[in-house]
Amino acid sequence: PRFGTVCLMSLTSTPQNKRQHERRILRATAVLLLPGQPALEVRTSDISLGGLGIVAGANPPPNLICRLSVPLPLTYGGARRIEVVAKVAHSVFSSRDGGFKVGLVFQNPSADALSAITDYLHTSA
Repeated sequence: PRFGTVCLMSLTSTPQNKRQHERRILRATAVLLLPGQPALEVRTSDISLGGLGIVAGANPPPNLICRLSVPLPLTYGGARRIEVVAKVAHSVFSSRDGGFKVGLVFQNPSADALSAITDYLHTSA
C-alpha cells in the first residue's frame, strides 16, 4: 500500500514539474559528449534556463550525465558557445525528426551559461 501511495504521488506531481521555464526554439548543431564515447553532433530543438531539447542519432538512457557544447546565436551575428553538463530526462525515437528526441536537464550550469541563455531567451527573433 505504501509503495502505491508513493507511486501515485510521483505520477500526480510530474506534470507540474515539466516545462517550468520559458522555452525558445533553437536550431543549431551542438556537440554531445557521452561517457566513453566519441563526440557526437546533434541538432538542438529548444532551450530554456532549465534544459535543452536535442535530436540525436544515439539513444542515451535516462539519468545519464553528459556534457554539451552549444552555440547560441547573437543578435548582431555570430554565436556564443556555452558548455553545460546535463542529465537525460527522456529519449524517444521520432521518425519525423530522423533521430531520438532527447530532453536534457541542466546540472548546476555556470553563471556565464545562464547569462548567455537568458540573453538568448530575451532577444527578439
